[in-house]
Amino acid sequence: MRKYLVYAMVIGALSGCSENSRAFDELPGKQVEKAQLLGGDPKEDGASGQSLCPDDGQTLPLTGICEGRATNYLNIVGGDVPQLPDNCHWSVNETAIVDQVLLYLAATCDGKKARLGYAGGARFSALSLAWSAVANEVLEDTILIRIGSAEPDRPYQNILFYAQDAMDDSAEAEKCLVRPAGLAGWPADALVVDVGPEEAAKAPSDEPRIACGLFGLDEDNSSYWRVFQGYSWWFQFSQDAYQDIDPRSLTLVRPDGSGGWKTVE
Repeated sequence: MRKYLVYAMVIGALSGCSENSRAFDELPGKQVEKAQLLGGDPKEDGASGQSLCPDDGQTLPLTGICEGRATNYLNIVGGDVPQLPDNCHWSVNETAIVDQVLLYLAATCDGKKARLGYAGGARFSALSLAWSAVANEVLEDTILIRIGSAEPDRPYQNILFYAQDAMDDSAEAEKCLVRPAGLAGWPADALVVDVGPEEAAKAPSDEPRIACGLFGLDEDNSSYWRVFQGYSWWFQFSQDAYQDIDPRSLTLVRPDGSGGWKTVE
């Protein structure tokens, strides 16, 4: 019963909020229409396509927020800024998630900006790398982030459930717990599902340690959880020197009812 309850919470939170989530599918030429549908102000001259944001760059197509001002909406947590190649810089991009919009810092290389693509699911929603600016190619089969539910008063509860439920050995699963990751290069609020210190000490000290299954600790990859804005977010990045997305920066916004946007509490 607990399993089905959590699944239902994910579906309701990320899919049931909109009567027609397909209205937010990314279709060429529909960006301004989507911004109006979501309640934002495009702030763009439709005839010329020129930004009406002097010195603040172009407008973001979904929200209509000026690129240079979009960083004001980001809840960037502590931690190291990911490295980028010399021909790249960070700028804000956005992805529609049902009736909300996800803002994030994306690598922009030679004028092309990295972009996340959203897909709903029965257990998790997923964010894939629809365009890699660093690799200069489509990597839509590469899922970087999975989104599940979170309990407001017990934010770690569902993380532990997801990890234990994916493990085949129930006895091993009972040894798992959620703890702060505390690793350099990861977001300051990163969490991992791991075994306790006594159990961890049994592992070989000269090789990366893995614990608690698919959604648990994997010291050979940048895999961790974050909990924010009412959801559990599972990040699974490679160990490559360069990343397309700054994982510290993800922020959900929604229409404020007055033609603007506000961050989701």
